[in-house]
Amino acid sequence: MEVACSLWAIALLAMTATGVVPFRAFLIFLGVASGVMFLNQVRTLVAHLWENDGEPMTVTAQFLDSVNVPPPATLPVFWAPVGLRYHALHHLLPGLPYHALGEAHRRLCKALDSGSAYHESSHRGLYGLVGRLASSSWNSTR
Repeated sequence: MEVACSLWAIALLAMTATGVVPFRAFLIFLGVASGVMFLNQVRTLVAHLWENDGEPMTVTAQFLDSVNVPPPATLPVFWAPVGLRYHALHHLLPGLPYHALGEAHRRLCKALDSGSAYHESSHRGLYGLVGRLASSSWNSTR
């Protein structure tokens, strides 16, 4: 795959250098690809809270270090598709198919009282998670 990706990148650069691919189209491609890669990196970072010091974790600790961003938040449909809105639930029930995570989350929320550890994994959205991640990163470097 690395060879194929390298050949593709070299061919793209060569076609841009020879004018087969217009330079403006190449820049648009770079902008769009950079945006998608940046969003994917942020999405990957906020799927966990990264509060572990490297010690072995219990199943509950692994679950609580993961993140659910359930409805009513609407933007997670775009930045965390295919059931990734229920990343913590996936860690709790890894054999459950992605398409069933939403229903499992609703059933668990209905069955568990509000003080349950399960509810601690739910967060409101990307902005708050990025802020929490930045804050914990900043505090760990001090």
